[in-house]
Amino acid sequence: MHPRAQEFVTRARDLGVEADVHEFDEGTKTAAAAAEAV
Repeated sequence: MHPRAQEFVTRARDLGVEADVHEFDEGTKTAAAAAEAV
């Protein structure tokens, strides 16, 4: 897992939130492209 994603998961857990983070093989350049990938 990318270090920033892991940091997010850790901090969310510290606040009582269980985050379900997914990483995709291909990166996306825009929010629209990311939404389409999901």
